[in-house]
Amino acid sequence: MKVLKFCMYGQCLAGDTRHAQQVMREMGINYKKAVSQSINDSWHFWGVENVPEELPKWMQLVEWDPQEFVGWGLSQEGADFLTAQGEKP
Repeated sequence: MKVLKFCMYGQCLAGDTRHAQQVMREMGINYKKAVSQSINDSWHFWGVENVPEELPKWMQLVEWDPQEFVGWGLSQEGADFLTAQGEKP
């Protein structure tokens, strides 16, 4: 599944202090689930769509299996929800 890793520390160093979900909305990026990762000042946006080809340096597009993140920000229910969306990891 496509996941957008959003580093708030890198964003702040770049001088941007907008909320992560506001940035996603303004960029026109849709997502199925947002998970705050407070331990490393980031967000994981799961099931992203409409991602522009060029992203700021503090945003990275990755492919992850939601089932592997149960207990690491996703509950079993959240992982099952994302898996049921029909996307293959």
